[in-house]
Amino acid sequence: MVGSGAVFRVYNGEVIDVLTKKIVVQISYCAECSNILSSLFSIHEHGWTKIYLVSDSQTTIKAFQHNNVPWKLQASWNLFHLKCR
Repeated sequence: MVGSGAVFRVYNGEVIDVLTKKIVVQISYCAECSNILSSLFSIHEHGWTKIYLVSDSQTTIKAFQHNNVPWKLQASWNLFHLKCR
């Protein structure tokens, strides 16, 4: 069992929300992608429109930039795109 989390801050560093969840993932890359995707859904639900995403995994960031997320998360990634239209 693996846990993941995110901290949401405003421009001055003030924490405005946190996200934690259990994930059942065996590969750290997939865990990183899952965490980013969960964070994006949370951001969308809050109605926040200006974001700056930070991760210690450049590979993960590039996967989202190039629309190349792991196949196990592709359906969720596509749903996110539909919700943001």
